Amino acid sequence: MAVATYNITLNQGSTFSQSFTFKNASGTAIDLTGYSARAQVRRSAKASDVMIDFSTENAVSADGVGIILIDVLNGIVTLQMQAQHSALLPSFVGVYDLELVHTVDSEIIVERMVAGSFTVDVEVTR
Repeated sequence: MAVATYNITLNQGSTFSQSFTFKNASGTAIDLTGYSARAQVRRSAKASDVMIDFSTENAVSADGVGIILIDVLNGIVTLQMQAQHSALLPSFVGVYDLELVHTVDSEIIVERMVAGSFTVDVEVTR
């Protein structure tokens, strides 16, 4: 499957939510039962520092950490971050990708689904 390109803007100080719907070639939602998801935002693809870490493993958002929710039956993956945590992010333009992870016959399969630029737009009203 080709990696889709989608550019994201997070408005600093605002509640952030970005959903992606994954469908098969016939247009039916992919059943994501048993999947986890992860996404990282960095200033560049080769940068060692992670600016934002999204994961289904995160129970709540925190400074520099977002959560991922999966609607398994409808093939929807949603990145989220609470306003008080997005307010602490610096304004920057970087890159991200989103990966889905699942197990087939005891083999861990990682699929890179979406990638693009990730902009944190500076908040003026504080």
